[in-house]
Amino acid sequence: MATGLTVRTASNLLQVRVHYRFFTPNFILRVCRKCSATTEDVKNDNMPVNTAPKMQEDEEKVRRRDEGKKLHALYHMEVDKIAAKFLLKRKEEEMNLNQEMLKKKELRKLEEEMHDRIIESVHLENERVKQLREKRLENKKLKDEEHKKEKERLRREWEAKQRQERVELVKKLIEESKNWVTEENLDEKIAFCLENETNYNFALTPSGEKISSTLPPGCIDTVENAPGPAANYPTGLPSNPEKQELDVR
Repeated sequence: MATGLTVRTASNLLQVRVHYRFFTPNFILRVCRKCSATTEDVKNDNMPVNTAPKMQEDEEKVRRRDEGKKLHALYHMEVDKIAAKFLLKRKEEEMNLNQEMLKKKELRKLEEEMHDRIIESVHLENERVKQLREKRLENKKLKDEEHKKEKERLRREWEAKQRQERVELVKKLIEESKNWVTEENLDEKIAFCLENETNYNFALTPSGEKISSTLPPGCIDTVENAPGPAANYPTGLPSNPEKQELDVR
């Protein structure tokens, strides 16, 4: 009965420790062999044997049973040690994992804060650039308006100047037109030209002085080709020829 309980306890213990994933095949094989031997001994105990070797077999069974108990105790101790090491390692891994996750969380938080600061700085810079652009466009608009006004003013001044020049030209032409030869004053102009003949028989000195000749050109040898009386006077025929002759003499 005790042997049967020992076998069941060992089997239950093996089943309970399966989830730890720690198996030692050689050790478990030895334990199973011991348990099998103990079961066979129990079966043999029920058989009636009255010889001396039976006592030796009983002692051997007790010895094997004690060895099995020791092996079970050693097995439990080793399994507990391994489980404790595993648990400690697992706790260390969880602690390291928690620390790593905490570091990652803090790093992520810092990255988010930095990202928010960068986004905020970008928004501020965009707003500043927008204000500068609006101010520049406004100044450009004012300059364009001033340039347009100045251009319009210059255009009006130029048109006024052109208009004034045209008016002056028309006035000048009207004034000059009074001396134009027309069909109405043709006889009067002819008489004026005959009375005020111009002498072109003159020369100019380097200083610009005008020298008129009082004698006809020497190349003229006939009376028909001779110049008119104005050739002998520096300013043409006088209105009173007799007085001019007295002045020349």
